[in-house]
Amino acid sequence: MSKKSSSPKVLDQEAVKFCFRNGYKIYPIHRDYKMYVMVEYGNKRKAFHVPYTPKTIHDGVIDMYHLIYDKQKDK
Repeated sequence: MSKKSSSPKVLDQEAVKFCFRNGYKIYPIHRDYKMYVMVEYGNKRKAFHVPYTPKTIHDGVIDMYHLIYDKQKDK
C-alpha cells in the first residue's frame, strides 16, 4: 500500500506579522483528550470548536492565522 502524500501547509509570514502586530495570540491547547486552537485578543479568549489530533494541530494553527488575516486585513 502506498502512503497518501500530503504537502505540508505553508505559514504565510504576512498573516503571522499582522496577527502579532495587532495583538492576536494563537496557540494549541489540550482539552478532554483532544487538541484545539486557542485565540486571544486583548482580554478575550476563545477556543476554536474544531478538534485536532497531534498530527493535524499545526494545520489548525496555520488555518487560524490565515482566517484572521483574511477577515481583518482590509479594516
